Amino acid sequence: KQDIELADVIVLANVGDLPDEGIESLTESVRGGTGLVVYAGDQMDDFAVERILGRLIPLSYLSSVDPEAGESHRLRVAGQPNRITRELGRLEAELSDCIVRGYHEVTPSSQANVVLSLSNGKPLLFTQNAGEGKVAFLATGPGRRWSTLPLNPAGPILFHLLLDELPPAGIQRVFGVGESLEIEVPAGSLGAEPKLAHPNGQMS
Repeated sequence: KQDIELADVIVLANVGDLPDEGIESLTESVRGGTGLVVYAGDQMDDFAVERILGRLIPLSYLSSVDPEAGESHRLRVAGQPNRITRELGRLEAELSDCIVRGYHEVTPSSQANVVLSLSNGKPLLFTQNAGEGKVAFLATGPGRRWSTLPLNPAGPILFHLLLDELPPAGIQRVFGVGESLEIEVPAGSLGAEPKLAHPNGQMS
């Protein structure tokens, strides 16, 4: 419970259930601004989805495709353009090499943002706000038995993007070179001129 309350981002990798106290603490923390990343797997089922995620975001669990079923799907970037999809668009070649053998078929709500989908059109990764926090649900397992994403260069980059996207607004974030940003600098007194220190020591 204490670890959950202190975290900026919580990652559940193939977690099928949590104690009542843990679920209550998780729900409260995420609604208060904590980020949550869920990697589904063989421990995840309709009961787990409803018990862990049902209190945070609306979604429907339809079925599970076992990795041994013989299915094979590719990944593609989907959804509205945003920071994550723009970054993943640069990894199109790497993502096209990924193969997903097992996944959970879920239907997210209309408020969800689908980031990755399978070649059969099923959503694989989506994000959705939950109170002041945000949830990212990856519908395949964290291990290589379910997909080749953990072995692909895009795998850790995707994880890093999620960690950067989900924390509360108060957490300092990283900007890319050339990316615009707006900051508010309050003046200490009338006529004061805030100074900006550049990396080379120049003041402006």
